[in-house]
Amino acid sequence: MDTDVKTRKPRANFAALNNRHKGKLLWLDVKDLIIPDQGQEGYQREAVTGHASKIAANFDWRLFGVLDVVKRSDLGGRLEVADGGNRLRAVKIRNDIAEVPCIVHNANNNEEAASIFTGININRKAISFNPLHKAMLLARDETHQKAQQVWDDLNISGPIIFEPMKPIVKFCRKPHEHEAMLRMVPVLRLLSSAFPRTRITADFFKGLVTLEMMMAPRSLSDQKWIRKMKALGLEKLTDFAGAGATSGRHPRLFAEVLAGRQRLNIRPSPFYHNPKKGGGA
Repeated sequence: MDTDVKTRKPRANFAALNNRHKGKLLWLDVKDLIIPDQGQEGYQREAVTGHASKIAANFDWRLFGVLDVVKRSDLGGRLEVADGGNRLRAVKIRNDIAEVPCIVHNANNNEEAASIFTGININRKAISFNPLHKAMLLARDETHQKAQQVWDDLNISGPIIFEPMKPIVKFCRKPHEHEAMLRMVPVLRLLSSAFPRTRITADFFKGLVTLEMMMAPRSLSDQKWIRKMKALGLEKLTDFAGAGATSGRHPRLFAEVLAGRQRLNIRPSPFYHNPKKGGGA
């Protein structure tokens, strides 16, 4: 056997480059950039209400990135924003930004322009939640810091909730939801210690916090409700029977089940609808 011969991995076969599709990085005048209409031939995504205003109010070049722009030869070289419409709207709200960085792609017709748009958005992989949460903590984001504190408080005796960080972050975004969740932390810990073999799920967590928000000024952290929950056991509390197939994915429906018969039997129900007042939960 010839030991001097080195084994080589087979070279991968790549598609040939098309230099016509190579975009150019340019700084372009904001006044020259347009967002195409969303009519029958429009391919851009719809504007997100209030999103552009938030970007404008907290504008940061480090977060702006670059806009993907299509230069339409069939429309006299018109410059259409294929990706970054909300960022361009934000820039136009302000009056102190004249130029923005863009990658310019050439297109001969609307079909090619739409193809560029879909290629940009389909091939782009969104960041998963765990690395996003870690990065937000390192950036000292207040919402994620609050969520981490709740997670730490809940898991002093080990993990008790299945994938809890996403719903915890959600409840930390609004003060009244955050306060309701904080009231439930000791309750969840008591339930966890009372039923150590039963895992508290994210669905149960969301349902219980949702019910706590609906019960104001009463509270599930009251000892009588805690005693009821402990007496029923987690198996009955988390039973979705009669709630419909979507109960486990809908916190409000799940909360309604917890408040109803054979569960906590809360009277009057926080979901009671009074037609005379024209209101409800």
